[in-house]
Formats: sequence, C-alpha cells, structure tokens
Amino acid sequence: MDKDCCSDNCCSDWAYKIHILLLGLVMLVPGLMKLFVMKPANVAGFLGGLGIPAPNVLVWVLIASEIGSGAAILASLVLKGMPLKYVAWLPVVVLVVAAATALKPYGQNSSNILLHLIAASDFALLALWNCGTEPAPKAPMAKLAVKGAKK
Repeated sequence: MDKDCCSDNCCSDWAYKIHILLLGLVMLVPGLMKLFVMKPANVAGFLGGLGIPAPNVLVWVLIASEIGSGAAILASLVLKGMPLKYVAWLPVVVLVVAAATALKPYGQNSSNILLHLIAASDFALLALWNCGTEPAPKAPMAKLAVKGAKK
C-alpha cells in the first residue's frame, strides 16, 4: 500500500468513526470487565488453569493491554492524526492468543473463535493502513473503476 493510503475518501466519515469506536470498545470493555467484574484474581486462576505460566503477572499484562489499546483507539477519534500503526497490533496478539488458548478448552464453539479471529484481522488491517482517523483506502477494483470513468 502506498504511504498516502488514507487520502482517498472511499467511505463516509461517520461510518469510519463508528467503526473505530466499536473497535476501541471491543478491547476496552473486556479489559474493564476483567478488572472490575471478574476480578484479576479470578482471571489469573482461569489463565493458570489453562497452563499459562506466571498467570498472576500475565493477568495484569492482559488487562493493561486491553484497556490501554482500547483507550488509545478511542482517543484517536479525538486526537486527529494519531497513528494507530503500532497500537492496533496489540489487540491482534490478544485476540489470536485468546482464540488459540482460552476459548477452545472451555467448550467455546467455533463461531466464537472465528469472531475473535475476524476482530483480530480487522485490527491488523487498521494497523497496516495506518490511517489514524482517516477513512480506509478504496479497494483496488474501485480505483480502476474510477479511473476508467474519468476518461
């Protein structure tokens, strides 16, 4: 992708902002739930039951990752031009690890795992586009159709 991938205004601004809002909430809400509702000690017990080493440390890494990345993504709606290139990779890791380790052993169905992987791919696209708060680039076929129409 070119560096100027965000200059094409292919989708409405409000739709993109709603999308970013939802992506931020996808990480922020579970992090807050782990902190205030499920409680870190219970989440650490869950992680320990999965055989994850140092669950009492990793629970805080997980909670901080979810709350921090969610808050940063939401902040990008207010702070114009805030690059999401690096912060968007953290949810990719969290969601893929959750899909691979935490969901399957506890009887989660394959659609829940698939939804985690879809969300992870959405965060990866956000990171790859590195668009800050600008709309995503047009699909290659759409660019060809527009070029052909101008002739």
